[in-house]
Amino acid sequence: FFQAEDGIRGVERSRGLGDVYKRQALRIAHNIASINAWRQLTINSLNLRKTMEKLSSGYRINRGADDPAGLSISQKMRSQIAGLNQAIENTEIAINMIQTAEGALNEIHNLLVDMRRLAVHAANAAPNDYSMREADQRQIEEIINTIDRIATQTKFGSKRLLNGIFTSNGTVTNEFGITITNQIWDVNISLSLTDPNRYRGNTGTDPWTNEVQEKAVFHVGADAYQTIFISIASVTANRLGYYNNTSNNTNAILLQRDPATGNMVSVATALNRINVTTTRGANIAIGTISLAIGQISRLRSQLGAFQTYALESNAANLRIAVENLTESESTIRDTDMAKEMAEFTKHQILLQTATAMLAQANLIPQTVLQLLR
Repeated sequence: FFQAEDGIRGVERSRGLGDVYKRQALRIAHNIASINAWRQLTINSLNLRKTMEKLSSGYRINRGADDPAGLSISQKMRSQIAGLNQAIENTEIAINMIQTAEGALNEIHNLLVDMRRLAVHAANAAPNDYSMREADQRQIEEIINTIDRIATQTKFGSKRLLNGIFTSNGTVTNEFGITITNQIWDVNISLSLTDPNRYRGNTGTDPWTNEVQEKAVFHVGADAYQTIFISIASVTANRLGYYNNTSNNTNAILLQRDPATGNMVSVATALNRINVTTTRGANIAIGTISLAIGQISRLRSQLGAFQTYALESNAANLRIAVENLTESESTIRDTDMAKEMAEFTKHQILLQTATAMLAQANLIPQTVLQLLR
């Protein structure tokens, strides 16, 4: 077909041109151009759909296929964040519970101050007769009944707070090997526990079977055993002002002179034993009520310290942790809207282009009709 200068060059040119004709031959059974355009259209359609899903949901990861490792990490963070938020709520409930107890103790404080005033009045022997001291006694008995009512009826939900249900008596050892003796008026705050077997009561039982029932335990962390506890002594009248130390008079808080012997002796007493109808009884009552006031003051200050440094501080720390973990989870899982809008625009243009090219590729076989005319 060609007039070449030499035969070899002519043959090479014939082969090359034949290959071109072969590649550009008209076929109607298989439209390769259409298949290629369809494949690109499918890819662009899928990419556009994924981009629209990310934009509409706000999440870069909507399923495991989007980012398997990122999904696993973000789900762990989500569970941790949920636990921290619940721990914050637990801490806030604990604060409300402590405030409820402290409010009741404030009223008992006021009643004790008024009771002491009555005892001081009854101790004024010269102008007071028996009827006057008896009137003081009746008022004091009414105050005692009120204190008992507050102590037994103060509740948070269904839990009574001031009747001694949250008091643990005995000796326990914390996770650092420090021995703590729980007296009637000791209010103890534990550190967070990482293993229940590292904290055992005087009976050798785990806190879940013994200690938890004897203390107000609050779960204030996102993980297991992250608890703090407090023991709240009973403030009923038979416990307030109670002191009995007959074995060592030198250490007794309440020392009274025995009128029969003239010696100083320790006195076992409590608010419910107060009797101001006698001058001696009125003086004993002053010491007893003063001791009770000191006990309530100590309990209120320890509850306040527990609220401020154990609960409120913990809540502040948990909120910081939630903020930081949420930011980390957002970095992994959330959509960068600006970036996805750029991707959306690109895939939208490519989809429209692929659609147009598919239409053009489908027209190529129609040129065969020109040969049939």
